[in-house]
Amino acid sequence: MRRGSTWGVVGAILGCFYLMSWGSFCWESQAARQAPPAPIRKLTGHRGGITSMVFHPQGAWLAVGGGNGDIRLWSLANGELLARLQDPREGGARISHLGVSAEGRYLSMTSRASVVVWDVSDLKKITIRYEDTYNPNPDLIGTITGDGKLCFVARREGTEGRLQAYSLVNRSLFELPLPAGAHVVAIASIPDRESTLTAAYCAAGPKGEAGRIVLVGLGDTRVLDKDVPAPGLDDPISISFSTDGRWLVANNATQVSLWRVPGSQVIRGPAQILPLQALTAAVGPNNRLVVATKDEDDDYVTLQFFDLSGPSPQLLGQQSTTIPWVSALAFSPREPLLAVADDEEGTVELHPVPFMKK
Repeated sequence: MRRGSTWGVVGAILGCFYLMSWGSFCWESQAARQAPPAPIRKLTGHRGGITSMVFHPQGAWLAVGGGNGDIRLWSLANGELLARLQDPREGGARISHLGVSAEGRYLSMTSRASVVVWDVSDLKKITIRYEDTYNPNPDLIGTITGDGKLCFVARREGTEGRLQAYSLVNRSLFELPLPAGAHVVAIASIPDRESTLTAAYCAAGPKGEAGRIVLVGLGDTRVLDKDVPAPGLDDPISISFSTDGRWLVANNATQVSLWRVPGSQVIRGPAQILPLQALTAAVGPNNRLVVATKDEDDDYVTLQFFDLSGPSPQLLGQQSTTIPWVSALAFSPREPLLAVADDEEGTVELHPVPFMKK
């Protein structure tokens, strides 16, 4: 559920389960709780809140998308603003997703107006590589693939969803099947320069009461239908691959689900489940999971850190924040750096990753 809503009965039930099943973790987390640290750097000025973030694969910059349709590329070396981009069709449209190809050449953006792929290999001469030509759609979403060869575009038409792929190689457009009655609500591509694997997080049913993850880009379409969090209409949801491509993580307001990604990239499951009241989640280097959590009575968000290197997630500790609502999290793939989006202030805080040693 998004800001201002209640977690509901399901959240309460899962919360009780959490207390019973993860009691030892809670005890450990209290011992390992850290006070709110001062960020290394703050990136400010994002009007309309922050809706999406993505790191350059080689650590050159961080792209931040705002609720006003503004995209800012920040230097990680000195915090300078390197470039600003906007939806070329309709300025001011909320950015719903940012994606980047694994070699860092292409940056993709989604708003309700269009899906755009920019060539950002030269920040002084940024060019449009692809622009979706359909009419504006409130459920429009898309992303560039890791290999930079495809741009997946999804939209909702009535009660049915559509998923298409545009080839940047030969400019062809082809359709991919979705489960009946499902539409894509979030999307992520694996950060692999030799792969087009993309995970489309789908809501099934009129109120999103069931979740599906459709895996495309590896030949036949595959569907994960077990342990997928139901993306309710008002839930905070997210899906992403880890920075090394070894994990897929998805969450709604009451559950975080994790799937290991084998070398073949054919994801089957089963998922590992954490019953947490999550706003968003991300997996970074060294099998580190971070989950932004907030209970109904909390004023500020707490970040929980887990180690995924064992047979099940192990809680390493918690870090308090002074942020009322975290809308996005992102790990740098090159250094132990975590970006935390303060949606209320329109600020990104950059922090060193805590609990690196068990």
